[in-house]
Amino acid sequence: MATPTPAQITAINDTVAGLGFMQKAILTDLVKKLPDALLPDELPERMLGGIRQGASDEHLLIATNLRILLVHKPPISFSGKLKMKEAAWTQVTGVNWRSGLLVHHLIIHQGRTKWDCEIPGINGKGRGIEMAEFLETKIPRPSDSKQTKSPRDNKANQLQMIERMVHHEHIPGSEWKQLPDILQQEEVPELLAHGEYDDRNGLKVSSVENKLGLLAATDRRLVFVSKPPIGRRKVYEFAYKDIAEAKLSKGLMMGALTIRINGRTEIFRAPNPQVEQVARHLEGNIG
Repeated sequence: MATPTPAQITAINDTVAGLGFMQKAILTDLVKKLPDALLPDELPERMLGGIRQGASDEHLLIATNLRILLVHKPPISFSGKLKMKEAAWTQVTGVNWRSGLLVHHLIIHQGRTKWDCEIPGINGKGRGIEMAEFLETKIPRPSDSKQTKSPRDNKANQLQMIERMVHHEHIPGSEWKQLPDILQQEEVPELLAHGEYDDRNGLKVSSVENKLGLLAATDRRLVFVSKPPIGRRKVYEFAYKDIAEAKLSKGLMMGALTIRINGRTEIFRAPNPQVEQVARHLEGNIG
């Protein structure tokens, strides 16, 4: 077991004091092992316990001076080691909070992936909102990096993120190469889907008449890019703040995402896994 520094002991005790009585009792063993997960110069600043992530065991969400951690101790573990997810603050791109009746959701975005932290119970709402607000203050904003990053650096970072998504999702076509020129300064691309866009207000038209291209979900909006072999590039954008509703319907192979925006109905069709990811992404960004 790692030996914590005096500063870490003080920081751990201070943050543990912010947990609820039941959380302290349930997470005692987990907190004792916490020094094993910390880096030498790392200090916890805020904790939130009682979190579930697709499992029955308890997780502890920890915000430190260097990163964010989601740790838990498996019920059966021969090594006794903690399991954890981690992300440096520079990798966290957004935080969303959704209140429910019995279960609340604190969603942490890390590029195109997200951590969906379920917080059960009425008492979890207040502490969850406080944690969400604290995380918001830790996420680097575009203004934080304006003095150190040039526009060329930002475009290079955007292209790297896009290329990773294209490779991972096997996105066909060449429209993705157009995205760095379309994205705004500091805009973060998070999801890509290749398919059709029906811009005729929901009227049923043939696939030939629909526009083929790339749908990109960023941290700010949906962007559809169409670049036919002959002709000009066409770009359609839909700001999240203007989207009133989003619905997903899945078929055998292809799914449809229908959005209602400024009194219009827009439909995007793409392979089920891709369009489903975009629909889930919209859940945390509209409304």
